[in-house]
Amino acid sequence: MSDKPEKKVTRRDFLKGTGAVAIGSAVAATMGKGRAEAAGLTDLAVRRTDKPYDVDDSKLGRFHEMNTCFNRLYGGDPVFAGYGEKWNVTNPLQHMQNNDEGYSVVDYALGRAAESVGNKLSFAGITYNYRAESKGYSFEDIYPETPLGVPKFEGTPEEAAQLVKRAAKMFGASLVGVAKFDRKWLYSGTIYADTYEVKPIELPNDMQWQISMAVEMEYEAIKTSPTKTCSANVAWAYSLQNSLAVYVAEFIKGLGYKAAACGNDTALSVPMAIDAGLGEFSRMGMLVTPEYGPRVRLCKVITDLPLAPDKPISFGVREFCKVCKKCATACPSGAITDADEMTWEGPSKSNNPGVKKWYVDVDKCLQFWGDNGSDCTNCIASCPYNKLYDHWHHKAAIPLAPVLGRAFVELDDAFGYGEQASSHQWWQQKKK
Repeated sequence: MSDKPEKKVTRRDFLKGTGAVAIGSAVAATMGKGRAEAAGLTDLAVRRTDKPYDVDDSKLGRFHEMNTCFNRLYGGDPVFAGYGEKWNVTNPLQHMQNNDEGYSVVDYALGRAAESVGNKLSFAGITYNYRAESKGYSFEDIYPETPLGVPKFEGTPEEAAQLVKRAAKMFGASLVGVAKFDRKWLYSGTIYADTYEVKPIELPNDMQWQISMAVEMEYEAIKTSPTKTCSANVAWAYSLQNSLAVYVAEFIKGLGYKAAACGNDTALSVPMAIDAGLGEFSRMGMLVTPEYGPRVRLCKVITDLPLAPDKPISFGVREFCKVCKKCATACPSGAITDADEMTWEGPSKSNNPGVKKWYVDVDKCLQFWGDNGSDCTNCIASCPYNKLYDHWHHKAAIPLAPVLGRAFVELDDAFGYGEQASSHQWWQQKKK
């Protein structure tokens, strides 16, 4: 064995060794021409598709909201015995007493503030009890309320879609898409927060369109996962998405049409967003968008206003997820599978079988949240698609990741992407 000190491989050495320097330089040169050209390269890799996922109708049924992991947690499922207390009281207190970075009283105060609006504007289920306690699932609040009794809006589906998308952007949506509402994604029922009664969910048959909206989370905050600093930003996104859904629903009701505002409830957000052309599904179970990767939260509005639909998109996420596996490596609970092949069903009661995909063991995920005393988004933070949209590295990821496969993952690691950032440094950042 040699006595010589081990030579540390620098990122530059790595890039030379893999031959990625030439690729990186070529892409950088292209990106350097300007934002329009950079966006153009990304646009070339994003294409419309008629088949964004595979469904087995013999296995797929409407999912019941009482089987979501959060409703199981607060509904007394023995799988999660004690985890609500650990997540919300015991372990947060221990973190604060230990002065752990990212879990201070300041971080928890930030999280409490961030979730406040979301908690008051939540809609369904044990953890989302606004609509369940006030109106149940009669959806009395979906009906039109045109200003001053004037006639309702009359326009083409294309005109209506443009109006709704423009309004949604003003109200805070980062991305907006439209699709025909597929009722297989509608929850079959829920459990009321005040009475614990199990009730069916149905919407009027003429509500045949849906608007899916994504809210971008802050890149710098997500990098601090799994701290409470990161969790606070997630909570803020939930608060914004809930108010966003209400704003858009009220706008549509003002046009003279029915509209149901839905946050993380009523129907499955990810497949609805896929149908509306916002992105693709991924190994981690999250929607991955061309603009922000998986760094988004989703809400939707279901309506009878005829809207011109968008088509689903494809940009190679599934192909890349098959070889990447960074999220599976970064997951502290082992909830994300590293299997090469997708399956038709998952390991948890909270998985809805019948779609061919990678299923996440959400029981393990939520149990880690309890142990951690805070949420976790390591999967989002580690994803190679999670980069700042204006950075050329992100522009390069869209066309190159599916082509380079593992080489792109190694390149991503070499640049330090996915490494946890300091919560202390986050608090010192001065945002313009």
